[in-house]
Amino acid sequence: MRLRHEIKVIGMKIAFVISSIRGGGAEQALARISSGLAERGHSIYIYLLKRTDDEYPISDKVKISVYGDSKKFAPIGKIKRISNLHRLMKENEIDIVVPFSPIPAEDACFASLGLKTRFINTVRNNPWVYPDSKFGRMRRDFFVKKADFCVFQTEEQKKYFDKYKLNSQIIYNPVSEEFLSVNREYRAVRRAVTLGRLESQKNHAMLVNAFALSNNDNLVLEIYGEGSEKTNLENLIERLGMKEKVLLKGRTNNPIDVLSKADLFILSSDYEGMPNALIEAMATGLPCISTNCPTGPAQLIQTGTNGILVPVNDIDEMKNAINFVALDQLKAQEIGKNARSTISKWCSLENILDSWQDVFDFVLNR
Repeated sequence: MRLRHEIKVIGMKIAFVISSIRGGGAEQALARISSGLAERGHSIYIYLLKRTDDEYPISDKVKISVYGDSKKFAPIGKIKRISNLHRLMKENEIDIVVPFSPIPAEDACFASLGLKTRFINTVRNNPWVYPDSKFGRMRRDFFVKKADFCVFQTEEQKKYFDKYKLNSQIIYNPVSEEFLSVNREYRAVRRAVTLGRLESQKNHAMLVNAFALSNNDNLVLEIYGEGSEKTNLENLIERLGMKEKVLLKGRTNNPIDVLSKADLFILSSDYEGMPNALIEAMATGLPCISTNCPTGPAQLIQTGTNGILVPVNDIDEMKNAINFVALDQLKAQEIGKNARSTISKWCSLENILDSWQDVFDFVLNR
């Protein structure tokens, strides 16, 4: 549901704060949102802890500055970061500051003190488990409560914070029109793919075990990503005798190409925020299987209609879902077409930008 206001604020100065703009779902979403808002005529700034290689493409109209080093978390380093951020926000006369992760949220909250800048916080992961320490979650909650407004990605995330009675809104991640425009040719399911960092959160080991038990001699699983679990996954694949059937493909810079050539997408995570990879796969019209992990997949998928949800870490149910989709081509096609329709309605860039505009209008008109 969108906020509605009669007074529309144009030409706002909005600053997004994040560690970097490469590699993750939050970073990719920020690149799309900031670029879209800049193209709509707003003055958009991104303040980073560091620049990196392989950054997501961003409109030339977005102004990018570095305000600190993410490795310097000691008190002196933090004070310097906040001072730098405060200076940038003051010089650029920022109307609204929006951090996209917990550490930048702390920096943005402190840096906005003494300024007219409004502070909109965001929650972009499962709040029960991220950050991974109780102290980290307490700090995160404190800065959520301090915000003028908070943007969540899912109903589950919002419910976690309901006790604080926040001004808030749910806004999904946007999907690029390129994904919605993929010309999907439906055929026999032969190529299953998953995209995600090779970390324990993504639980690729469960997926590999389930795939090994599935009864599909013609089906190959391709896993795209890099991470600390790579060696463990290589050993598991070899132990199961699946080296010809399960392929670790490394990181891809062209997910559209990967998804457009696939026949099935699978997400096996233990938890998520709002998984970009699943949104993008659904947008291309792929039939998708996902664990019903907190948070995100259940808000996107209605089992049997536009995808299939299976319990977290359930090898047998994942195996059954893979077999079901692989053996019923007509059902796979129906699910894929419905998936694209869902994402087109909920996650198009223009709809997401309208939602952000409504939030900014609400905050500045209060």
